[in-house]
Amino acid sequence: MHFGGLAGDPEYELLERAAFEQRLGVALSASLVVATPELQRGLPLENLSPDNVPDALRPPEAQLEDLANAIRGGHTPIDSFYIAPDAHGGHGLFAATDLPRHMLLGEYVGHVRRETVACDYQSDAYLMRYPDVAGSLHLSAKDCGSLMRFVNHAPAAHPANNATCWAVLVDGAYHTVVVTSRAVRAREEVAYDYGEAYWASRGVPAL
Repeated sequence: MHFGGLAGDPEYELLERAAFEQRLGVALSASLVVATPELQRGLPLENLSPDNVPDALRPPEAQLEDLANAIRGGHTPIDSFYIAPDAHGGHGLFAATDLPRHMLLGEYVGHVRRETVACDYQSDAYLMRYPDVAGSLHLSAKDCGSLMRFVNHAPAAHPANNATCWAVLVDGAYHTVVVTSRAVRAREEVAYDYGEAYWASRGVPAL
């Protein structure tokens, strides 16, 4: 795993997976982790129909097949980015090379769980809504997730905003992927808008 910068930078390290997980305190996963067999069996049945997916989560029709195939293959362009300390005392995802618009960076994965109340981002900053009819399923990448858990926030209208999330239906279940929304330069941090609900739950105004 590339950490700290680009090869040749004083802070650069090439970490084995176990060392990376220990350093960052997270178990890496390339797929959804479903809490119970019952929930696993119910996922395709509870998903929204394609017609009901919010416009903001809809990928361009021409890219659906390529996205679905990439998800099936567990595609993660690991050499296209690195993890490094960010400006807020945490860590962020940074481009290791110039990236084109609408490039798939990876899938936002974690533990799929059912919530009886709205997302509590105060206790789990790595929660994300999972597309389902009842609106009760969520992904938590707090303890287990992909590198997409390190993507930080930038308001939609801010120049630093360069990514977005799409919901892609693959073999009966939705997958939430992070893609670039514009061309991204090497060493630029990847960021998307977390949304007003995230900041409201944390008790602070949207940044």
